[in-house]
Amino acid sequence: MTYPGLTFISPSILTDDKSLVYLLSHEISHSWTGLLVTPANWQNLWLSEGFTVFLQRKVSQIIYGEDIANIEAKNGYNAYLEDINNYGTNNTYTSLLPQFGESDPDDYAYAFSEVPYEKGFNFLYYLETLVNKTNFQIILKEYINAFKFQSIDYLNFKDLFEKQVRILFTDEEKANTIINTVDWNSWILSPGLPVVKNAFRKLK
Repeated sequence: MTYPGLTFISPSILTDDKSLVYLLSHEISHSWTGLLVTPANWQNLWLSEGFTVFLQRKVSQIIYGEDIANIEAKNGYNAYLEDINNYGTNNTYTSLLPQFGESDPDDYAYAFSEVPYEKGFNFLYYLETLVNKTNFQIILKEYINAFKFQSIDYLNFKDLFEKQVRILFTDEEKANTIINTVDWNSWILSPGLPVVKNAFRKLK
């Protein structure tokens, strides 16, 4: 269980072989993404879980190296594919902004699938490939500083991302190319597989 500045961890996670470090880093990362910056509603759950998986794999990269972090990403993607197959590619629960209709958001399978975790992570990884690792780290820091103690939706993140791209890339043509490359509607609103399949290779 995680709270801002406080995480309750089961002793079973603290294994001798440190094989569950990823789980520990995930729950601690929620102190920033999910708690300090909070999704406005269940539809935007990926803002909590996708961002937290992204931070979790940055910890893996620091501890074990980028190759291991990429293996984790590939394994996560495969688990996500299983859920896509189970739901069906046209099911709204395979979207990063699912439409619940009359369903109770607190009693549905989406929150317990890999979709908000892994599709959300894949979108952030894709954005990182467009701006490079250093610039995306700056964007993440600005994201947390700008929205701390607030509940937000994906449009808040979209606006901040585009604003930061224009700040970081003073060449207006370059900035516009990056911004126009991102198909937010397909990534966020469309069900099924991501519109871009990440290669998970070493990034600059």
